[in-house]
Amino acid sequence: MCCREVTRSVKAQEDVFVMFASLRMEEKNEVDALPVVCEFAD
Repeated sequence: MCCREVTRSVKAQEDVFVMFASLRMEEKNEVDALPVVCEFAD
């Protein structure tokens, strides 16, 4: 690989990482917003 190809490859991987990190944060916020039942009525 030449220097330019390495730079492109690293940039592409960086973009994918940012996308997954963003999706993970969105999931976490949505999951945290769901009500959780801690006690059940008998």
